[in-house]
Amino acid sequence: MASPFTQIPQDEWTASNELAFAIRDGFPVTAGHTLVITRRVVTTWFDATEQEQNALMQLVNVVKRNLDDQLSPNQTGTTLASTAATLLDKPWNTCIFM
Repeated sequence: MASPFTQIPQDEWTASNELAFAIRDGFPVTAGHTLVITRRVVTTWFDATEQEQNALMQLVNVVKRNLDDQLSPNQTGTTLASTAATLLDKPWNTCIFM
């Protein structure tokens, strides 16, 4: 199964671990809008292994700390975008910082 996310060069990643990586959204809702993506192509959150789910959430915490330092947001939010991920053949967490 192909995914546009597998084509993203590692030098564009803002954070990564063994099973996942983070990139800034190409069409951000707000400054710092970041996608946290599994390295393996899976259809939904529930198709990701427990280890992949944990890796995603670990990166969500890393991304939040980094953006807190960079942007000093007043509010933060995290959305699990499984429905949209189904369309893109990839689950991700969208971290939106306002």
